[in-house]
Amino acid sequence: GYVDLFGRLSLGDETGGLRWDIAAKVYDTSIVYEHFPYRVDRLAGELAIRPGKLAFIGFRGRHGVTDITFDGEVTRQGDGHATDVVIEAEALPLDRELFDALPGTLRDVWQLVQPRGRIHVRTVLNHLSGGDAEPLRYRTEIETSDAEICYRDFPIPLTSVSARVLADNRRVEIRSL
Repeated sequence: GYVDLFGRLSLGDETGGLRWDIAAKVYDTSIVYEHFPYRVDRLAGELAIRPGKLAFIGFRGRHGVTDITFDGEVTRQGDGHATDVVIEAEALPLDRELFDALPGTLRDVWQLVQPRGRIHVRTVLNHLSGGDAEPLRYRTEIETSDAEICYRDFPIPLTSVSARVLADNRRVEIRSL
């Protein structure tokens, strides 16, 4: 991909150290997040890079025909960092690529209900590394208005399914069906 950099560097201010404020415009690039290996192409957005903080602003990309957006930040915390990211996708196909990227708990649910169709999804990711490390936490809201499910233990497909589902590290909850 491509990056245009704009910024300011200064040395010797009242703190005595190097300071920076950099804006990076990113375009026509690709990304794969290690905790959710689902490739996003044609990515564009802005990075704000400051001491102790990296912000992702207005990122938009595509996976196939699906539009994906995300915003968030990574901040230095002690000997590690804190990551907070919000990802949204509209008309995301329920296909093998998505299944392969899911964490284990959601794969189990997928295999139980065998979904088909497209969904709108919004995920909030939080992760803390370093000495106070915490496992990756996520909260995902899923909505569909015309999907199909087929419960594994009662294999009669349900079509034209509208549903609202909430999922996090501990559980998957069907809010409406």
